Amino acid sequence: MNVERQLKLRKIPFKHVNPAKSIPSTRHLYTQSPLARSVPALCVQSEHILSGAPAAEAAMPNIRVIPLNWWSHEKAQVVTCVKLKYVQQPVGKTGMGSAVIRPSKRIIYDTREAIVSFLSEDVNSCVDEFLEEWARVSKMVVIAREGMLDFSIS
Repeated sequence: MNVERQLKLRKIPFKHVNPAKSIPSTRHLYTQSPLARSVPALCVQSEHILSGAPAAEAAMPNIRVIPLNWWSHEKAQVVTCVKLKYVQQPVGKTGMGSAVIRPSKRIIYDTREAIVSFLSEDVNSCVDEFLEEWARVSKMVVIAREGMLDFSIS
């Protein structure tokens, strides 16, 4: 309800989706509890939640917002998953040999699925946190894309 309230305040439409059909890259974030299936995940359209945000065009249309740990003694969290239109292959030592890159404590990038997962530890501000983190990640996406274009032109 806290996440829905934040979306409603921003006039962002959403729909409930089945959390049991979780996005592949989120499986490593938590152990799936049978209780997790009783609270639906939310699906928002990228055009709504990323309206006016940088690099919004890099996101596929459906963005999932999934509650985590609400059933346990751990602090409840929210993960927001964005599938990218453009698969950005990692370069350098950090990208070698692993399908999952964790550039920060709150961001996970699944290179095989091209899904960026944003973890929010504060359910009451998860939408704002997602938008802040998206702004940071989108700068990297734009720079990487421009770098790829410069490389292909030369």
